[in-house]
Amino acid sequence: MKIINPGMPEPYKYETDYRKIPKKYLNSNIPEGRKMIKWAPFATMPQQYEIINQHIKDQSKTDKPILDELALRD
Repeated sequence: MKIINPGMPEPYKYETDYRKIPKKYLNSNIPEGRKMIKWAPFATMPQQYEIINQHIKDQSKTDKPILDELALRD
């Protein structure tokens, strides 16, 4: 078996998942990059968005309850 992490203690030499390796053995000088990239949606097909929104509204609708004579009287 190939040693993946040669500079680490014996139990972590063959570990491929960095989450299972204690933080003190990991390299702390890793650049963080740009963090989270926020994507801005844009409407390329407005008709499709209207139809989808209508489907979402229709899913939240419920049927009227069927009431008997006593409930109608109250």
